[in-house]
Parts: sequence; structure tokens; C-alpha cells
Amino acid sequence: MQPVARSLGFKPGNVYVPGWVRESAQERSTFWFQIDRYGFDKWSGGQFWVEFIYNDLSRQASIRNRMWALLDDLSRRAVVHMNNDVIASQPGPSHEILMSLPELLRSTYLNLFKPITDMPPSGHDLGFRYATKADATAWGDFIASRLPSVDARSSGLLIFRGEPYVQAGLLPDRQPGLRRREALAEPLQLSRRAMLLG
Repeated sequence: MQPVARSLGFKPGNVYVPGWVRESAQERSTFWFQIDRYGFDKWSGGQFWVEFIYNDLSRQASIRNRMWALLDDLSRRAVVHMNNDVIASQPGPSHEILMSLPELLRSTYLNLFKPITDMPPSGHDLGFRYATKADATAWGDFIASRLPSVDARSSGLLIFRGEPYVQAGLLPDRQPGLRRREALAEPLQLSRRAMLLG
């Protein structure tokens, strides 16, 4: 993935801006990998997300999305297929873990082992599942192949029209836990008008 990221102008970030960063005087694009906070186990494997943030520095506005929301339909089908392959490769639920969970959480745990049968909507918080090094390599190849189009779509979703600036094309939060960041900065002249009217 690194050669593709570098070809798009991204450079490795630092402790202040993690992940991969591309910055100019007017804009900054960042993406990074977010590992599931519940970690990895031998029964269900693990999952991760790829986060994208595009900042329009001149207007002090930004938009944040996960890769699933930025993929085209064909790529989403590929993600579902890859996830289902990982799910099918798992040994199955751990009886010990299942019995240790409260009754209300057992169905959530069992859902980790069910294949995805319906295509989740773009606003769904779908993670990328993995269990082996081969899975991680396959995800790296997939992400690299989609990175140019996803990068273009990430910046294209932040659109400004007229005055005041309007953030258009945002993907709504349809699922709890799907984080979004919106920052709309009113033009300076509007602030001045408000001060005059006040």
C-alpha cells in the first residue's frame, strides 16, 4: 500500500497527526487504520476500519468518513465477500466466552460468526474482518487498489456553495458508533455583520 499512498502525495504522519498525511497551503488529507478496541481473539479474529479526514484549511472546514462509506457498490460487494471468507474460516463461538457473557450480550457475540447476507448501507459501520496474516495482506492489496478513488471521493464530499458556506453531500450517521466530524466556519463577513447588528 505504501507505494500507492506515496504516489498520491501522502507521507507517514507523526505523533501529532497519525497515519498518512498529504498537506498543502489550502488543504490536508489524512487516513489511518483504526483497530477494534476489543482487540483480537482466536475465535472471532479481529476487525479494523480505515478512517479518512479531508480538511479545507482556507475555510476551516472538514469532513470525516470511514472507507466503507466511500466505496462504490462493486467494492462494497468485494468487502462483504472478504468478510464472509474470514467469518467462515473461524472455529466458531467459544462456549466459555458465551456463557461468561450477560444474557443480553450473547446474541451480539454470536452475530460475529454469522455471514453477511444483506448488503449493509453506505452509512453502516462495517469493519474489515481478519484472522491471519494472509487476511491482512489481502486487505492491504484491496485498500491499495481502491485508495485513489476513495481519496478523490473523500475530498469531493466537502462542497461549499454561496454565502454562508454550506457543507453538502455528507453521509448521514445511520448507525450508532459511526463517528463523524463536521466543522462549518462562517465567513468573516458574516461575523462582522453579526457584530454590527448586535
